[in-house]
Formats: sequence, structure tokens, C-alpha cells
Amino acid sequence: MSSITAVERDYYGGLDLGQKRDYSALAVLERARVWTNERDPVTYAWRTMTRYSLRYVERIPLGTDYVEVARRVYGVASRREIAPLRLAVDATGVGLAVVDLLRRSGDAGFRSGLAPVVITGGSRARYEKESYYVPRKDLLDLPVVMLERKQLVFAGDLAGRKALEGELLGMGVAAAGSAAAHDDLVMALALAVWRARVHAGGVAPAGDPASGAWGTGRHWMRG
Repeated sequence: MSSITAVERDYYGGLDLGQKRDYSALAVLERARVWTNERDPVTYAWRTMTRYSLRYVERIPLGTDYVEVARRVYGVASRREIAPLRLAVDATGVGLAVVDLLRRSGDAGFRSGLAPVVITGGSRARYEKESYYVPRKDLLDLPVVMLERKQLVFAGDLAGRKALEGELLGMGVAAAGSAAAHDDLVMALALAVWRARVHAGGVAPAGDPASGAWGTGRHWMRG
């Protein structure tokens, strides 16, 4: 029987920014790479597996100004057990101003892990002018697919879990023709999953300066 010999953990965040009548939301995802004492019969390398777990999710109260949002986010990101947090930030609309606030709030390690993401209605992800442009549908599909494949789990004591599960159910209703009430928590989770996939070796969008290290520049969702 195999046993775990080592675990490497990294933490990724997603920040969805709402307007006056919409909530902002923050999610923190753990990516654990697990080594076992079994060897691959072909390569003879130690077998590994990757686990994704949602560790934190917060819906920020309506009316919270963006300066306070940035302060709260950096407070979570500074927690010893999850630092350094690599954070994908919704940079659509006023989002770039919040990215600037976060850059001024954080230390050098936090700033280097920030990834501005402009959410689009297009069909292909790209990297342009120091921001990622990612189709909304692709972002929202990603955590749903990972949950269906049991590649992503929610921590059992997760505060906000019920609200998040309600949003996921609402997405199914929206797909059938009725608008979902909110998707802020799901979008925050989607941004965190996206950040983890890209950093951990997922294929970069076309134009990303790191795409040479990751390979072909194909759409990252197809990997």
C-alpha cells in the first residue's frame, strides 16, 4: 500500500470586484502536490498527485469602498499559513485601480504574484499590456468541470460554503434560461483556480511573456 512521503503546498487567490449593487468576493485555493513511496513502472519516478482544496471564501459587504477591500484582501494574503498568496484580480472596469491599491498595500512578494484579469465576452484568452484577457464563460466553466471530475474539494468547515453552493446551483438555472442572482463567489473561485492552473504549468494565453516556458500558447482551458 502506498503512503505519502512529502507534500508541497501553494496558495492562490481570486478577487472578484463588484460595482455599487454587486458584491466583491475573495477565494483562497490550496494546491497540494503529494509524493508517494510508489514508483511509476515506466519512468521509475516517484508517483505524485495534485489536490485542489478551497480553504477560504468571503463575500465582502455591499458598500465597502475599494480602499477597504484592498486592505482586507492584503490582510488575508499576509496570513502566515498561506503566504505567499498568488492573486488573480478582476481588472475589468475599475479593477485596475484596485490592482494599483493592492500593489501599494503589499510587500514585494505579494506584488510579484498579482495577476490582473480582464473578463471578456470573447472566445480566446490572451495577454496584452501586462493584463490577462480571459473569456467569462471559460472562467466560470473551469471550477464546475473540476468539481465534476472530483479534482476540487471544499474544506468541510468552510465558512460561506452554503452560499457558494447556492451560486453553483444558480448557474445551472441561468444556463437553462433564467438569470442567476449572484455569481461573485463562483467568479472569485474561478479566478483562483485559473491562477493556480497557469502558475503550476497550465498553458499560458497567447502573448504571455512566460508562454515560451509553458509551451505552445494554446488556450489554457484545454490542457
